[in-house]
Amino acid sequence: MQQPLVPANETARLRALVSSALLDTAAEPRFDRVTNLVQQCLGTEIVLISLVDNDRQWFKSRQGLSACETGRDISFCGHAILSDAIFQIPDASTDPRFTDNPLVTSAPFIRFYAGAPLHYKGERIGTLCIIDPKSRQLSPSEQQILRQFADVVEQEIADRLQEHSHQQLAASELMSRSVLEGTRIGTWQWNVQSGETVFNERWAEIVGYTLDELAPIDINTWLGLAHPDDLADSGELLAQHFAGQLPFYDCKCRMKHKNGDWVWVHDRGRVVSWTEDNKPLMMYGTHADITAIKQDYLELERLNKEYQLSQQRLELASETALIGFWQASLITGELWWSPVIYKIFGFDENTTPSVALFKSTLHPDDRALVAASEQRSLESGLHDVVHRIIRPDGSIRWVHELAKLLPQDENPEQILVGSVQDVTEQMQLQQMKDAFISNVSHELRTPLTAIKGALGLLNSGKLGQLPPTMQKLMHVAKSNSERLAQLINDLLDIEKLAAGKMPFDIQSLVVSDELQQAVDNLQPFAGQHQITLEVQPLKANLVVQADSLRLQQVLTNLVANAVKFSAPDTKVKLSVELQGEHVWFNITDCGSGIPVEFHDQIFQRFAQADDSNQRQTGGTGLGLAICKELVQNMGGSIGFNSTPGKGATFYFALPAKPDTMC
Repeated sequence: MQQPLVPANETARLRALVSSALLDTAAEPRFDRVTNLVQQCLGTEIVLISLVDNDRQWFKSRQGLSACETGRDISFCGHAILSDAIFQIPDASTDPRFTDNPLVTSAPFIRFYAGAPLHYKGERIGTLCIIDPKSRQLSPSEQQILRQFADVVEQEIADRLQEHSHQQLAASELMSRSVLEGTRIGTWQWNVQSGETVFNERWAEIVGYTLDELAPIDINTWLGLAHPDDLADSGELLAQHFAGQLPFYDCKCRMKHKNGDWVWVHDRGRVVSWTEDNKPLMMYGTHADITAIKQDYLELERLNKEYQLSQQRLELASETALIGFWQASLITGELWWSPVIYKIFGFDENTTPSVALFKSTLHPDDRALVAASEQRSLESGLHDVVHRIIRPDGSIRWVHELAKLLPQDENPEQILVGSVQDVTEQMQLQQMKDAFISNVSHELRTPLTAIKGALGLLNSGKLGQLPPTMQKLMHVAKSNSERLAQLINDLLDIEKLAAGKMPFDIQSLVVSDELQQAVDNLQPFAGQHQITLEVQPLKANLVVQADSLRLQQVLTNLVANAVKFSAPDTKVKLSVELQGEHVWFNITDCGSGIPVEFHDQIFQRFAQADDSNQRQTGGTGLGLAICKELVQNMGGSIGFNSTPGKGATFYFALPAKPDTMC
């Protein structure tokens, strides 16, 4: 037996492996979905995501194998990481390097092996490999498929680390808010050139007012409350900060309380943007009531330092994840950017941001998309859109904007506060994934149709009666071909929906007729599972605006799922009700419910609560994702309620015909 050689770059390789944060972590659906799909597409018994550690190979994801690791000295993957090419062994029993390898001479009795190296930070940290107890040789197209799946795994590794960065960023933001709320610090922002000023409610509380009582608010609001004797010192400190002599404006002064008393405040701020002629533009700061601790303010200074540290952590996390923060007024067009946004948009940091400048970067094909999202935010309060921008050098990038707009009575300036993230790599990968899945689906559909036809003919007995043992195998083949056909059909539906090519014929449909059609179609299936379908009484003249074919597709999927996950001799209940301008459909089962940890993933593609090879209910993991897309394309929404052990209710809403809303 030939042991694998140790690469010359072993130290750097192991360092990259450790920094990937994958070793000895729990199984994750994001990786198991890929290995499951590889197993189905390449028709192999064992699929592994193998990470080659110092003296072992450890499996992050495995299909068809119970072991979680083996020694590196007997590993095939140890050989595979020595080159970027796919490492392939057609028959290990005849290869001098492996003939006496215990993985060949005993379980799992490896004959065929093919491994595509996985890279992280430029180093080969492991492989995506396929193993079979039968000899075989991958064709060039199959090798390309294996490499493309390995590329998907590499991107999932990168996405996983980026999501961890996002979590750290959220924790940092929460810490910043907690510090502000815990210390009851007032905040302010000031346009030095226009005098426009924004205070938070706590700022007004310090001097005994509400913001409404101080309205209209500008810089004169502060000047009118400040002690006259403190204005000179404040002005001098401000001038020194503007001149670059002080990194911060830092002043302790008195302000007049509503009850006539003078309160001491610690006023601290910094200019965050400048005009083109280098004049201070936007300035942000805090106000803290230090009346009770004027002579002993060390604790407050410590909290201020902690706040600064939190801001530094937030900025570092922002740069790492390429997430910038911004604030824009839909009324004045004024815009503030954090430094990361300059990098994302390709602007020099001396550039003065504005709404007009931002709109000039929009890709022409996406301007209407962004405008529609901004318009929706006036009603929903949420601005959430992914679109393209054109940078000054002509390059095109994808960005994800997420912002919140406060209610108009609280926000007369219509100020949006949000974030923007460069998601170009994710979008490119998604496009690659979609293209790959589309190509695989189209390539498989034609031969699979022929296979199904041949199997159907053989099973029919028209060509002669088959031996009993062969009949059993033929039924298994037929069942699996139908499952693969369903997967391909689902993939093609996803492709059409993603490309906006799925046709919809919206009509006025009688709800009771549509519900009865779905129940009639599913009665035989429910009977096989000993499940009773029970339709609750509903309004006779209820009419919904929808596509009949797509509505039946949604109902069939949801009811079939409820049947599959219900215990025998129980009921699946269907009910419909009119709420406002929508018709709500409810499908309730008496099954085991949906695990809490799976709730956030349930409508994702290939998402399944049980990712094992022995799933009792079958399915492709695409049905609910398709239902969500279909319902949303018909102008509706979808969701679910579930308590583990007590079943689940899936519901969706579609627009009602106006004359039935009574």
